[in-house]
Amino acid sequence: MKLDNLLDLAWMIAEAEAKALGSDVIEPMHYLLAALKIIDVDFPSQLEKADISSEVWKNMCQDAQKVQQYLDVLPEKITMVRRRIRHRLARTAKPPIPDKQVIHRSRKTRAAFFDAANQADGEVIMLLQLMESMFDLGFLDVSDMRWRTPTKTFRRGREL
Repeated sequence: MKLDNLLDLAWMIAEAEAKALGSDVIEPMHYLLAALKIIDVDFPSQLEKADISSEVWKNMCQDAQKVQQYLDVLPEKITMVRRRIRHRLARTAKPPIPDKQVIHRSRKTRAAFFDAANQADGEVIMLLQLMESMFDLGFLDVSDMRWRTPTKTFRRGREL
């Protein structure tokens, strides 16, 4: 399984998110947090600080734009969505896991990688393919992307 540079970066971010939330495994939601961080408006400036060649940097930015289009979050709401998801996950979080401890992908995440690899047909797996697989397999849901606060109707679970 060969990963493109953006997916490799997303894996590192997802692992850091999982460890910060005390998770023993990297779940699809951690990859969603990573993808949201990558598609954030500040992402290109963060890449400029890294020691990345201009061609790789350009490709990563183009791939990040494709992921942003797929996730369909308003650019000015990306940070809010990410923070809302992290806050929701923090409610059931355990103490953080040390950085040196290795954690692995969950069964769902491995299944999504397998599905993305099948889509790639032996080529490089991209973050966009992984996100598509996670949503297609039902491991992530559009409701995870909600950035508005729930209405009274939504909270009660019935219409007024």
